[in-house]
Amino acid sequence: MILAGITLFNPDVARLEENISSIYGQVDRVCVDNGSDNIKNIEDCVLNNWKNITIIKNGKNEGIAKALNQMFEFAIEQQYEYVLTLDQDSVCPDNIIEEYNKYLDEHKLGSLCPHKCITSASLVPVSAWNDVGGFNEELFIDFVDHDFCAKLKEHGYRILQIGSVKLSHELGKGKNYSILGVKFTA
Repeated sequence: MILAGITLFNPDVARLEENISSIYGQVDRVCVDNGSDNIKNIEDCVLNNWKNITIIKNGKNEGIAKALNQMFEFAIEQQYEYVLTLDQDSVCPDNIIEEYNKYLDEHKLGSLCPHKCITSASLVPVSAWNDVGGFNEELFIDFVDHDFCAKLKEHGYRILQIGSVKLSHELGKGKNYSILGVKFTA
């Protein structure tokens, strides 16, 4: 059984609706909200349009690592074998689970992903997450995925990039800065 978990923080509700629609029917779902200001809009959208969705509400933004760990804890409670981790702005292809199913029997599988070492649209066995001690909550957001992939490799797990899976994913919106005439976005 596969659970899809979507980490939320002030999401664009229309994009979130696209996200859920793309994965709905392929897996069961859970959303973890990290203290969104628009939680009422999220609830109205999610709970009124779909069944079998659980929203785990954190009162504040506790970071993506904490939310990811909560998804896996929920998966353990509900006896799921795999978690598909998603960002709030990712839209999955309609064949993602069909494609991933082809690789579930791989020896020492740690993660299946569409791109190199990212958490969005990565399918992770709950047993592998548990074995490596989960996500490092001290990292909050940056390098959470790289740290987790490194832990998987240290424990002998394999990370497979599945080129047939094409994920629609928006990059974060940075701010433009200029220091001593050098312009950059962060």
